[in-house]
Amino acid sequence: MRGLLILGLSLSALVCACAPIGGQGRAAKKSEVERENAIVVSPAVVAKGNGTAPAWLAYGIAKLAMLEKAGAPPRTSVTDFDSEVKARTLMLAVWKDSRRERGSQDVYLDLLLTIKEAGFLREYVLAALARPGWTIPGEDLASLRLPDYADWAKGHVPNHQVLTMVEVASRKTPQHPRVFGESLPPPQGLSPESVPCSQSSARLTQANEAWSREARLLTAAPLAAANREQFFALVRWAADHHADYPKGVVWVSPKAYKIAFFTGFCAVDLEDYAASIVALRSAKTLLPASAEPRLEMVQSLAKTKQLDAAMEELDATMQLPMGKCMQGISWRKRGFVLFEQGRLKEAFRAYQKSLEFDAGNKIAYSELVLLAKEILQHEKLSPSDKRAYVAPAVPSDQLTTRCTE
Repeated sequence: MRGLLILGLSLSALVCACAPIGGQGRAAKKSEVERENAIVVSPAVVAKGNGTAPAWLAYGIAKLAMLEKAGAPPRTSVTDFDSEVKARTLMLAVWKDSRRERGSQDVYLDLLLTIKEAGFLREYVLAALARPGWTIPGEDLASLRLPDYADWAKGHVPNHQVLTMVEVASRKTPQHPRVFGESLPPPQGLSPESVPCSQSSARLTQANEAWSREARLLTAAPLAAANREQFFALVRWAADHHADYPKGVVWVSPKAYKIAFFTGFCAVDLEDYAASIVALRSAKTLLPASAEPRLEMVQSLAKTKQLDAAMEELDATMQLPMGKCMQGISWRKRGFVLFEQGRLKEAFRAYQKSLEFDAGNKIAYSELVLLAKEILQHEKLSPSDKRAYVAPAVPSDQLTTRCTE
């Protein structure tokens, strides 16, 4: 918010200093800028002159009240999910009165009131305003109607500018909650695609240990989203499994996931399967709707002969939405586990299935050749059955190890 006005407010009185701040604070009276908390208002609120000011001031007062009564919202910041919902709820109560008594109109506030009356204000706040560091409490998580909101919003919430015309500035309380994992090293320099695991393993272990120390301070389950859309999808997952998240979820840095996944991936590469399972379970917790860490874990479980656990993980993973390349990997993993279980015919069919999603995969073809030989040598088959277990002949120049969607 630029070109703002500062208003020092208390619950008993409303005092308007109406002095520009923020490059801008020099003109304000010293007694006003030294207030511990203040409400900062956009000049556009006053300029509109259509009754929006009382509604937006109510928004600011609601946030200020939370700071003054309890010192700060639960996560020690001015703004979080619960404070934003409460403040916009009070704002809309004032706006509804203003519409009834004065006939006031405002495109954004009218839309927001429509959203609230449809029962979707909390879902809207999550979808439109969530930011790293926010916590969704367990009681909210259990009652969020995110699929319903997503369907309803398609026809009722057009692409629009989300407005916040008033903020609370605090000398002692941060505006936004801490983003756990943000201090971790950049994961790009630790990716197995750019640095061999033999060179990055020690640094990954150190970074993973740093994340573990941070994670112990969390009061809710961490979700490592890269953006608001992904956080919405992860909260939707958590809401569908809310019994597993009694204390709610918190948005942490995506660095935490990358570090945990790369640690697990490299442990597999270095054949330290026990360490890989620990790291990949952490990665799975951080990104529970992703197949990526789960499929790596299947590999580690199979390598340590935990075949039933590997198949259970695989069954759960294959229920997740995923692109065709990841589906190809999933079916190849299934073929591998089935082979380890001695179920050769089923393994052959799984590798065949994988080719429907990744038609030129070199690994699938080589495994089919091996399985066909094993089946024909050791299984009792009728002549017609034998024809079903013949590896397809494909020119080597058509095979690849990298799938493209």
